[in-house]
Amino acid sequence: MGEYISTTMKSAGIDIGGMVVDRSGARNCLAITEIVSPYQSGSYMYRENTADLLIEPREISEEYIRSSAAVMLSGTAFSRSPSREAMFAVVEYAKRNGTAVMLDLDYRPCGWKSREETALYYSMVSEKCDVIIGNREEFNAVEYMSMPGNSDNKRTAEAFLRKGTQLVVVKDGANGSCAYTSDGLIFECGVIPTAIKKTFGSGDAFAAGLLFGLFSGSPFSDCMELGSACASLVLAGISCADAMPTIEQAMIHLKRNPVHPHSECGSTA
Repeated sequence: MGEYISTTMKSAGIDIGGMVVDRSGARNCLAITEIVSPYQSGSYMYRENTADLLIEPREISEEYIRSSAAVMLSGTAFSRSPSREAMFAVVEYAKRNGTAVMLDLDYRPCGWKSREETALYYSMVSEKCDVIIGNREEFNAVEYMSMPGNSDNKRTAEAFLRKGTQLVVVKDGANGSCAYTSDGLIFECGVIPTAIKKTFGSGDAFAAGLLFGLFSGSPFSDCMELGSACASLVLAGISCADAMPTIEQAMIHLKRNPVHPHSECGSTA
């Protein structure tokens, strides 16, 4: 399976130089999805000793990280050892070599032992990140011990920015998203009205569009709108990875369907 995935990624033009293949015979993560209605859909993960959580610190290449502009981490990778320690190794190599560290909180309660464990490790890694992306519920998990009960997005962002984070993006579903920068700027972005078929996958699509815009040097407001366009297209499809748009598809969708304005980046209460 590992060789099949490698071949598929390589044929799609994806650099696989840093890929590590598990040789222990561990199972891949199994995802089961359901779509009952546009408002009742979800994904269920089997991740008990799966290959993606068995990566070890010794398998992380500092040279590969040194050659990269940024590393993008998923919060799920911190939910179990040895993947947890491997991800902290990634962070340390990145900080040592001037590579930007980005974190998608990607909080899945079933993967963690307790809310306290979740808050502890998310807090440890987030203090080392340049960019943090998550929805309100995910930030609530991070703040479970440090700011319990907080629902103010600006307060959340300021707490991270004081610790050295450069950019905090808070997604709020149909209400759009807000971004807060270390130099005091606040960006608001609404959503594209979409005939939603399911919700899973839209967060990954938003992050992909946002980061593509950032690395392309686009104005930040355009980056957020591109993220919204990507999310909209995935929300309208029935699959996850297969529904991810190309940059051309996202740009056409954005041109035909302007993003509606967002009006409030303070509190969700």
